[in-house]
Amino acid sequence: MAQGLGADVTILEVGSGADAFLDITLHTAHTLYSNEAHLMELMPNIDLLIGAVLVPGAKAPKLISREMLRRMRPGSVLVDIAIDQGGCAETSRATTHHDPVYVEEGVTHYCVANMPGAYARTATQALTNVTHRYVELLRRPRSRRCVARNSPPSSAAST
Repeated sequence: MAQGLGADVTILEVGSGADAFLDITLHTAHTLYSNEAHLMELMPNIDLLIGAVLVPGAKAPKLISREMLRRMRPGSVLVDIAIDQGGCAETSRATTHHDPVYVEEGVTHYCVANMPGAYARTATQALTNVTHRYVELLRRPRSRRCVARNSPPSSAAST
């Protein structure tokens, strides 16, 4: 969305193949390997930093230190989407839709837990689109027997 509004967008990615996909689909966005050096270099010029870190089954790593935030311009914004897994910034703490923001080191933080809850219908539609094929698979008698004999796969658990 930011790119469509004319923003200069840089995406830091860990190289799981998503960076090549992003380069193809987001023609004007820049992609960099996610590391501390790149992040430190970008911090003084960032107006909006979105932390979207996910390590399945674990807490989010603290990738953004207080020192890094001090390098951002006053009035910049941090949106920590990883807050449900503990947050990816040292200064992140869960907030609510009722009282969503606070300021630390001159940076406005938006760390609302359960962000999809604000858009329940859209979130439900997105979840249904992703899980529908599994429900269809379970409709088949052979699949039901297989699931009944086996414990649920560990990949089905979310923290």
